[in-house]
Amino acid sequence: MPTGPCIAPKPVAETALSVETPRVGVAVLVTHAGKLLLGQRTNPPQPDSWQCPGGFLNPDESVFDCARRKAEQEAGIGIQGLVQGPYTSNRFEAEALHTVTLYVLAELSEVKQAEKFARWHWCDPSRLPEPRFLPLEILVTDYSLQELLPPRESDH
Repeated sequence: MPTGPCIAPKPVAETALSVETPRVGVAVLVTHAGKLLLGQRTNPPQPDSWQCPGGFLNPDESVFDCARRKAEQEAGIGIQGLVQGPYTSNRFEAEALHTVTLYVLAELSEVKQAEKFARWHWCDPSRLPEPRFLPLEILVTDYSLQELLPPRESDH
């Protein structure tokens, strides 16, 4: 039993970001014929920014299962050849939101829902549209997409 005075812990400076546990997201870098699939966000944070298919990882869901689910739910596509990619740590200051995005590299296998797929665009990885969703912006700043993505057929 302690006999000395009780010492209270020093208060920790709290910010909206320091008190929140980061949420884990999965984004899929879907390629086909040397192009990268991107779509424009409609919801916050950052509506109208360009992003890869993706979303939050569900409890008891594997990263690859999440990638397959989000590719079909959001873009109406099936994917194949899944490979673990890099990750980004994303701080959305205005929303007091911290996420970690786990990237998965994949190839298009089939279009399952043409009406959903029509809202997505094949983009040249060396000339991605702007503004880009924060996780994608961090990815292209920290990594070379040309090194991450499979080479184009003409590059062989």
